[in-house]
Amino acid sequence: MQYGSLNAPYEWCGVEVPTRTRYIATSETYRSISDRFGVTMSSTHRAVRRCTTAVVHIADQYICWPDEAKQAEIKNKFKAIKGLPGVIGAVDGTHISIRKPTDHPQSYLNRKKDYSIILQGVCDADMTFIDVFVGWPGSVHDARVYRNSPLEEKVSHLPIESHLLGDGAYPLTNGLITPYRDTGRLANEELKFNKVQSATRNKIECTFGMLKGKWRRLKYLDMLDIPCMVELIFSCTVVHNFVIQREGTHLDDEFDDEDNLQPPNLDVPTRLAFQKRDMLKMSIQ
Repeated sequence: MQYGSLNAPYEWCGVEVPTRTRYIATSETYRSISDRFGVTMSSTHRAVRRCTTAVVHIADQYICWPDEAKQAEIKNKFKAIKGLPGVIGAVDGTHISIRKPTDHPQSYLNRKKDYSIILQGVCDADMTFIDVFVGWPGSVHDARVYRNSPLEEKVSHLPIESHLLGDGAYPLTNGLITPYRDTGRLANEELKFNKVQSATRNKIECTFGMLKGKWRRLKYLDMLDIPCMVELIFSCTVVHNFVIQREGTHLDDEFDDEDNLQPPNLDVPTRLAFQKRDMLKMSIQ
């Protein structure tokens, strides 16, 4: 079977694409969706699985790490927000609430005592995902997810003038700039940098807000098959990018990311990472 672009017709689809779209865009039950489209519940379930798999197979067309020219464009857009230079993306994690798993449920119990799967995402200034990593259980710290994702390797190869922005849960490195840890003794310049960094980094929270606002199934997955849930979550990020490319960005919903508050990262950064952040601090004075 050949997979083309998302707007290419699938001979086998029929009502499968609208059925699957209805499923991820709402919290309706399979029975309700089946009645809406006049198909059996088994056909609805099959439509969701087939279309989800098809979307995953073409993910590389829509979620792409930016090349040098694209990075330059992204940097200009991020700099226009608050003047912070060199930013090619903002990274964060968000929790996708799920039904209590049958296997190792405690691993999926997050800090708010909900069961969840972690979605790590990096967005550009247009709220498009440029990197996605999903599947780790909700009890895991963002920094551990990051270290075990392909993203860490990509970031380690960024040129010195380029970097991502992350919150205090992430390690400060040459390619990942985090805020100064506020112990109540920060200088005014450091406080200002933190505000600018936060305002610029906020794009990723808006991106998650748009994702969950448009694809409301991600508010809660009443499923037990972990691999199927991971595939469904990932496919929603692909469709998110597809929609932005054609319709632009608009927030359907406000998103409160307090569910992902994490303890500060206590790794000791390198001297070069400290120096780079200090230089960025000076650049926005």
